[in-house]
Amino acid sequence: MKVDLSYPEKHVALLSIDVETDRIAEVRERVYRRLVRKYSIPGFRKGKAPQAILERYVGPEAFDQEVLDELLPAAYQEALGQASVQPVTPPQVEVTQWQRGEPLLFKATVTTKPEVALGQYTGLEVRRDAADVTDEAVQADLSIIQRRLAELVDAPAGAPLAHGSVAVVDFAATVDGSPLEGGSAQDYPLEIGSGQFVPGFEEQLAGAKVGDERELAITFPADYEASLAGKEALFKVTVKGHRVRNLPELDDEFARKAAPLLGLEVDEEGFGLERLRAEIRRRLEAGAENRVRADYERRVVDAVMGNSQLEVPEVMIANRAAALRRGFVETLERRKLTLQEYMTAGGQTEVDLESGFRLRAEGELRRELVMEAIARKEGISAGEQEVDERITTMARLYGQDPARLRAALEQGDRRSDIAAEIVARKTIDYLVGAQVPVGTRDEPGNVTSEEGQVQPADSKEEKQ
Repeated sequence: MKVDLSYPEKHVALLSIDVETDRIAEVRERVYRRLVRKYSIPGFRKGKAPQAILERYVGPEAFDQEVLDELLPAAYQEALGQASVQPVTPPQVEVTQWQRGEPLLFKATVTTKPEVALGQYTGLEVRRDAADVTDEAVQADLSIIQRRLAELVDAPAGAPLAHGSVAVVDFAATVDGSPLEGGSAQDYPLEIGSGQFVPGFEEQLAGAKVGDERELAITFPADYEASLAGKEALFKVTVKGHRVRNLPELDDEFARKAAPLLGLEVDEEGFGLERLRAEIRRRLEAGAENRVRADYERRVVDAVMGNSQLEVPEVMIANRAAALRRGFVETLERRKLTLQEYMTAGGQTEVDLESGFRLRAEGELRRELVMEAIARKEGISAGEQEVDERITTMARLYGQDPARLRAALEQGDRRSDIAAEIVARKTIDYLVGAQVPVGTRDEPGNVTSEEGQVQPADSKEEKQ
């Protein structure tokens, strides 16, 4: 098969493909064997009619179309590989010659992936923050556990509701004078300052005492459900109870009671408050390290992207933006919102929305294309065993049979997607390990190390 490649315009490839007659004859034979088993032709046993008889039976044009339908996709795919073209759109096909005894000539026009001009992507100095955990952060987590283990007791008679108080209330709401559906409850426990109610409700209830009745005017936020967003409601509230938390002492006994909340199995005698603090710190440090790594990864990728040059074809941006829009609409529908309601509540226009989708689409595509280019250059790939291991992990995570999940993914041609995810992760890991992490610069001439220690920059004498 002969393939001529040309580029009539930027990011557009034109493949002129010449399929030899011998190959056409092979396809004709396969089509004949397939169709002869399909039709019952009078005078012949099924599957035994000669090709000439079969062609007259189904019609020469219909038979030739069957041959062409089988020949074109295979020839096109082979031509892509032969010309090393990576299309991002379905081909526009024009058959220029198709007659018996002659080669098949056709043209395929596709938009291709852009060339990526990679700049320096290793040995870059990239800021990496310190994963510090303060004593105050440990104490804050300890206080949260302390509140969870606190005993709720009745507040002193006549005590006003304050931040942290747990009020027991009856309430009923109206909007435009009509009862609000789902806007009433009795004996409802509400912690003042928890933020679990509509903004303004808890604040206006502060200072009330048991037995008080209040009317609270509340305006629903703009991002509330569409039917109520921006509307004002009147809540009639009766305070029926007031309870406060009796916090336990921070001691070893408290630590042993708190341990199960952290999933810890403890030795009654060997576990105390200090070990609880140490476990809290360990977990906070692990979380901080994850956040620091994520931030560092983002900075590494941004730095690499900044050194790379490419122009993303318009059709790729438009297709990705359309996919992002579809996904967003589906998310809104699950929240019982329409796109128009969302735009109205947020004061956005269709132009604003489309601009946001396009900006995000172009950013995603630039990142993916640069990562793919680096993976190709560095020979980063995903083997079959790696893909199988990832599928097994996914199956265990979702409680599925690995073999059935693997079969389903293969049927849906999803293995390639999983392989791409593995390659993307390995590429980022490679890039992270190939840079020079530096600390934050707190003062001119000083650099904060990864451990958070401020170190003076090299002096002139040292550089000499």
